[in-house]
Amino acid sequence: MKRFGPEFNNAVINIVNHRETNLIVTSLIAFISLYIALVAVLDQNIIFSLQLSNDTGIEEPDELVNASYVTLGEGWIAEYDYALTIMSLFVLWLFALILGRIMYYIYLPPLLGMLLAGIAFRHVPFLSTWMTIDPSWDVVIRRIAFIIILIRCGISVDPNMLRSSLFISGNLGVGSGTFEVLAIVLASHFIYGFPVALAIVFGYVLAATSPAVIAPVMINFQENDRGTDKGVPTMVLVASSVDNLYCVTAFYMASSIVFTTADDLGYTITKILVELLLAAFLGIVFGLILRSFPRPDANLSHFTRAILVFFVSMALLFGCQAIKCNIAGPVAVLMLSLVASMRWKFDNVKRTRPEEHCFEIVWDLFFQPLLFGLIGLMFNFSLISGELFGTAMGIMFIGIAARIIYVFVVSFCSSLEIKEQGFLAFAFSPKGTFQATLGPLLAAYCLNHADYLSYTQTILQTCILSILITAPLGQLLLQGLGRLLLYKPLKGGISDPFRIGAPTLSEHTSPYITSPLRDNTLNIEVGSNITD
Repeated sequence: MKRFGPEFNNAVINIVNHRETNLIVTSLIAFISLYIALVAVLDQNIIFSLQLSNDTGIEEPDELVNASYVTLGEGWIAEYDYALTIMSLFVLWLFALILGRIMYYIYLPPLLGMLLAGIAFRHVPFLSTWMTIDPSWDVVIRRIAFIIILIRCGISVDPNMLRSSLFISGNLGVGSGTFEVLAIVLASHFIYGFPVALAIVFGYVLAATSPAVIAPVMINFQENDRGTDKGVPTMVLVASSVDNLYCVTAFYMASSIVFTTADDLGYTITKILVELLLAAFLGIVFGLILRSFPRPDANLSHFTRAILVFFVSMALLFGCQAIKCNIAGPVAVLMLSLVASMRWKFDNVKRTRPEEHCFEIVWDLFFQPLLFGLIGLMFNFSLISGELFGTAMGIMFIGIAARIIYVFVVSFCSSLEIKEQGFLAFAFSPKGTFQATLGPLLAAYCLNHADYLSYTQTILQTCILSILITAPLGQLLLQGLGRLLLYKPLKGGISDPFRIGAPTLSEHTSPYITSPLRDNTLNIEVGSNITD
């Protein structure tokens, strides 16, 4: 901005820092973003949004969704009875939440109980009659849950730890994920007869690790100082975030190329590149805007930041999908949350812990039970033949075994001891969150392409089985191996300075807090009100 001159720079800074102006701009961003998201979800005209539309939802519901569980009631919902849908979702959410808590108290992943709640409503006769769900609501819920996942991935990345372990985290996140995808592709094609193109897309769905399973275990190890002297828990958390970012982006790129006609391939590749550039630009621009709105010393600044990043992310994802730019939405949301949070982590003492806690509560109490309950409704025991079960187990365990070997070999490049390397090798085995989100999406793509139609149920049931098997077993395995293989530092020793929840050097040396060039008058004036 130097080329505009000091007068222009000062004018912009004064506008941004002016309390009332900042509040007005923040409110406008929130309301406009929410308006765009609602218009996209309801498929209304963005200018004449109050006019009646012939459409009843964001899009035609997936045939997969209708075939899977809407028929539990009376087939298609007569005149879209939203009352039945709302009550069905409430009952499903309540039972999923209760079973999830029960699983938590017996030291199993809560998502397992939520998945079992959906399975019960699918297969228990007197329960199945209660479920009458508008399929377009399922689509919206899954996409909002996906937005929450993407935001949590973006704001949870610690830039300090990422810089200090960039090579090993990149290798563990991208390298091991690619190796697992390659193993899944080879096994799916040469052993089980999948088309190569479909196997590649399926590989990225199945290879993604589950932050819902891994994160609680790693945070528990950090709180108990297991492996913190070498930063093992934080290394796993950062690498799993990198893995999620990589798999999501690669999935959308691969699916856009695979599910298109040969005549349109050149156009599709060009469109993907344009979408990626557009998504990166939009994400960076909105991320930079949210760095300044609201002010870090404003009342309820952390809550406002969480609301803003959620509303803007909704507008980006639903808006991009409304104009058929499916890749741009997720990438823009990731870039937005990354760029914004990298300033938020240094402009206040609490960093982004309140925002992370806010999205954790929303995920744990609302969208995780709904997402996994709806996925459980799609699990059909009548379709699980011995052949399908064997195929699912074969593909899944070949991929996991390949990643274990890769991670163990790569860990020799680090300063970890052999026991810590052994723990690290198994740390990325659990599946769950992304299989529940992307699995039904891939299956819906297959339904619309005759060449891949016969693989629909294999893909869907494999994703669900991977959650049922690897989520509880993976958590128990990590808990056991952590207690067995990870050391506690000696009393008075040095523990991981970047662990989550620990104060970091950046909190005390941030130029946004202690710089002598900053005018502290405003801090003194409102310092007693900073309570959020």
